[in-house]
Formats: sequence, C-alpha cells, structure tokens
Amino acid sequence: MLDTRGVLALLVIGLMIVALVAGRRGEDALATWLMAAGFAVASAWAGMGVVLTRRQGAEGVLSAQIYLSLLAMAVAFTVYFGLRAKEDAGLSGSW
Repeated sequence: MLDTRGVLALLVIGLMIVALVAGRRGEDALATWLMAAGFAVASAWAGMGVVLTRRQGAEGVLSAQIYLSLLAMAVAFTVYFGLRAKEDAGLSGSW
C-alpha cells in the first residue's frame, strides 16, 4: 500500500520523465514547466520527510537534516526552472 509520500514520489518520477520526453521533442517551454512542477512536488515530498522524521524519530534511513537539505535543493530547482520557463514563455520582467 502506498502512502502519501510514495504517491508524491511516483508523481515526481512521472512529471520528470514526461519533461525529458518533451525536451527531446523540442518543446522546451513545456519541458521547463514540467520540471518546475516536478521539483515543486519534490519539495512537498522532502518537506513531509522532515515533518515525519521529527515526529517519528530517527526510524528511517535519512535524518531530518538530510530531508531539509533535499527540501532546500528542490526549492532552488523549482525557482530555477520556474524562472527559466517564465523566460521561455516571454513573461520575463521585474519581480
């Protein structure tokens, strides 16, 4: 039986595979939006890992600090691919 984090992990894998296929087909704007969405879901996955590890203790393989670093990385890539997709769509401008 899959829990919420398992479903999020499968969603991330699916989004990133579709993004890679879209990139190979030359649909760069779609690929970057899908990568941004994939890393946003990965941020939720890592955030849930931080919360669950702190609630349940150090039962799992990864510690809360490792989940926190994964969360920071996923947020950074979400921002990067989001800004890149925004530029590809011609929506660039000031914040």
